[in-house]
This record gives sequence, structure tokens and C-alpha cells, in this order.
Amino acid sequence: MINTNRTQQLARMANEGAVASEQGDYGKAIATLEAVLVEAPDWDKGRLHRLLGNAYQESGEFEKAKVKYLEALSYDSDDTDARDDYAHLLWKHGDVKQAFGQYLILARTYRRRQAPQDWIDSLLVPLRDLSVRLGITEDELTYYLDPLSENRVERE
Repeated sequence: MINTNRTQQLARMANEGAVASEQGDYGKAIATLEAVLVEAPDWDKGRLHRLLGNAYQESGEFEKAKVKYLEALSYDSDDTDARDDYAHLLWKHGDVKQAFGQYLILARTYRRRQAPQDWIDSLLVPLRDLSVRLGITEDELTYYLDPLSENRVERE
């Protein structure tokens, strides 16, 4: 059990790491956030894992970023920020088929949560690019995005 003083110190460190990442100091962000997670792996229920994923991605360490995004999603599979970051990583630096699936999951999560339509529309650019790369027609993409095809994540 972490005592109150140490909890406050870890909270300050987590904040410092987040600020460092926002300011583009990814080395400091990675070192600080990793230090917090070594001592308190469940800190902030996955948020720090996502922030670390972002810092690793910006530093060009794509495999480490992937691991951190997946760790964030293990805390909350409906975390749209982590899902979007992970999908973007896969789109730009990874597996096209997995990226397509992740963006579909994200679109369905937005629909289920009744997110604004422009949030869903923002996914069309990567989904269209990925569908072209996968040989999926516009009609097929429309079908995959249909709310009634909830279980369709990967191309059959």
C-alpha cells in the first residue's frame, strides 16, 4: 500500500509527465510516466499507459507505443481516446487490416454512445484510405459501418 505522501508525489510525477508530453519533451514524459507505473501499475486506470503510448509513438518507438495502447485498452476496451490512438498507429505504421478493424470498433463505440455525427465522420478519412488499401468497395464500407452489422469487424 502506498502512503498518502507517496501518492501525492506520484500524482505530481504523473502530471509532470503529462505536461512534458504536451510540450513535446517525450524523453522526459516517458521516463516520468514509466517511473509512476513501475511503482503503481494501475495508476489512473490506463490513462498513463495511453499517454506513454503517445510519447513512444512521437519518439518513433512504434512497438512500445502499441504495447502501451493495448495496456490502456485492457483497463477499458471502450476508451475511445486509446482506441483512436491505437487505430491511428496501426493505420500509419502497422497492420492495415487491424487498423480497419480498430476504426470500425471505434465508429461503433461512438454510435453506441450517441456521439456527435462529426466524430463518426472524422473516421471516414482513415476508413476510406484503409478500405482502398484492402480492396474494399465504398458499398462494402457502407455495409461495415451499418449499425445493424454490429458483429462485422473484419472483412469476410
